[in-house]
Amino acid sequence: MTRPVGDAILAPRARRGGRRCRCRGSAYVLVLGVATLVAVIGTAALLAGRINLRMTVGANDAIEADSLATSAIEQALTLLNTDPGWRTNYKSGAENGPFALGRGTASFTLVDEYDGNLGNDKLQPVRLYGTGSVGRARRVYSVLLQPTGAGLEVLKKAAHAAGPFTIRISTVTIAAAGGPLSTDGVFGAQGTIKADVEAKSVNGSNGSIQGTITTPPGVRQMPSASLFDLYLPRATEIPWLKVTAGIRGLLAPGVNPYGAASAQGIYHVRVPAGAQLKIDNARLLATLLVTCDSGTQVLVGPSVLWEPPRSDLPTLVARGPAVRLTLDSSGSGVSELAAGVNLNPAAAPYGGASDADQTDVYPAQIKGIVHAIGTGSTIELGPSLRLNGVVLTDGSIVVGDSLLNLLVNASLTADPTLFAQPPDGYTIGDQVAPVDGTWERRPSP
Repeated sequence: MTRPVGDAILAPRARRGGRRCRCRGSAYVLVLGVATLVAVIGTAALLAGRINLRMTVGANDAIEADSLATSAIEQALTLLNTDPGWRTNYKSGAENGPFALGRGTASFTLVDEYDGNLGNDKLQPVRLYGTGSVGRARRVYSVLLQPTGAGLEVLKKAAHAAGPFTIRISTVTIAAAGGPLSTDGVFGAQGTIKADVEAKSVNGSNGSIQGTITTPPGVRQMPSASLFDLYLPRATEIPWLKVTAGIRGLLAPGVNPYGAASAQGIYHVRVPAGAQLKIDNARLLATLLVTCDSGTQVLVGPSVLWEPPRSDLPTLVARGPAVRLTLDSSGSGVSELAAGVNLNPAAAPYGGASDADQTDVYPAQIKGIVHAIGTGSTIELGPSLRLNGVVLTDGSIVVGDSLLNLLVNASLTADPTLFAQPPDGYTIGDQVAPVDGTWERRPSP
C-alpha cells in the first residue's frame, strides 16, 4: 500500500522531535535532582550547624550552671559565717533566691536532716544545697556542714555530767588533775575526792572534797545528740553476731578481726535490746560508735588500752535511750598473752615500735573523749580507772557500787588539747565548715 506523500515527510520529523523532547526532559529531571540533592545537603548542613551550635551553647550553659551552683554554696558559707542569727533567719528546706548572676541564676537551700528545725540546736549539722541555672541547664550540688569554732567548755573537765554526779561509797578515792569533776546537777560526796568540784549543789560531806568547790553560773553546753550521725557515715560496721562474746585483741585503722577494716579507724556496732557488749583484753586504736538499744550495757575493761586513731576524733561515743556504760582499767596492764594476739604489729605500732611476738604487756588506760548520749544514760567509773581525757554524759556519773562496796581508787586527768583542738562536733558551733567527703551532685532538695 502506497502512503500519501505528506505522511512520508511528516512522520520522521515527528519522531525526531520526540527524541529531542525526551532528551530535554531527562536533563531537566537530572538538573532538578541535583538541585534537590544540593538543597537537602545544604539544609542538612544548616541543621547540623544549628545542632552543633545548640550543643555548644548547651555545653557552655551546663558549664556555667555548674559554676553557679558551686558559687551559691560558697556565697552561702560566707553569709552563714558572718550572720550569728542565721539559724533563725533561714528556714529548713526553703529556697533562698534565685539571684541573677551572669547569664543565669543561683540559689541555696539549707536542710536540717536531723529534725527539720535549724533553730533548736546550733550544734546540729546542716546540709547545704547550691543550685545554678543557665538556659535549660540546671545543676545542684550539696555538702554537709558541721558546726565549728572554739571547743566546748566541758572539754576542760576531767568528767562532766549534765545530771547528778554521785560517789556511792566511803571507800572511794577519786583523783582528778588538770580539770574538775563537774555536774550541772547535784554532786553526791562520799569517800575521798582529790579534785576540784563544780556543781549546782553538794550533797554529803564537803570535808571529803580536798579541792575547791565552785558553783557554775549556768548549765554548760553539751555536744548535740546529732554528733553521732556526723561520724556514723564514716564508720565501718562490725556485725553484732561477730562480737557477742566481746571485742578483744587489736582494733585499729586497717586492722579489724571482725570484718572489713576501716582505713580511718572508725567503727560502729549496734547492741540489741537486753544484750551486753564487753571490751576487754584489748588494745583499741580506734573510734568506736555504739548504738545501744533498750536495756543494753557496755563494759569497758579492766584490761584495755584505748586511744583514738587521731587527735581530732573521739574515743567512744554511745547513744541510746538509756545507755549503761562502765569504764575501768587494771593496774596489771594489758597482756598480749591474754589477748591471744600481737597488739603492736607493723600496721599498728605502739609508741613508734612494733614486733612480731606475743609477750608484751601494755599499761591499761583510756585516752580521749568518752561520751554517752541520752538523758537516761549512766556512766559508772570502775575501781581502777585510769583515764586521760574527759568523760561526758547527758545523764549521770556514778563511782563505786554500794552493793559490792568495792575499794575504788580511780584517777582522771583532763587533756587540755581537747579544748584547744576539739574534734568535730565538740565545738560551740558559731561557725560552719564543709565535711570532707560529703560534696555531691544531687537532685533538688
